[in-house]
Amino acid sequence: MNRDSVLAWLSSMTDKQFVDFFYEAASNRDTSEIDGERGHFVLANTSKVPGEERDTVFLAMPNPINDSDGWSKDCPICQTGQCTECGSLVRSIAKHAICPVCEAKVYCT
Repeated sequence: MNRDSVLAWLSSMTDKQFVDFFYEAASNRDTSEIDGERGHFVLANTSKVPGEERDTVFLAMPNPINDSDGWSKDCPICQTGQCTECGSLVRSIAKHAICPVCEAKVYCT
């Protein structure tokens, strides 16, 4: 595959498919250069309503324990919560998610 066909393929994905693909593709990467530390990529979404502050949330995968794996490929990423471990705001397709920052369980509404 060449770069243009990869970009076209990625652009054709739904938001859910892209988030799934991103986390699968990045799962074995260690971004830290410090011995004993493990770094990883996370995906975030940011938006701004005129006259309001910017809203940035980390996109989270569903918690596999609660996930029935029956999500449609165009399921909206509309459930929002805050991680009780690290305080990160997260958004997911599922009410039960895993914080992409610290990997704690997050309940979204």
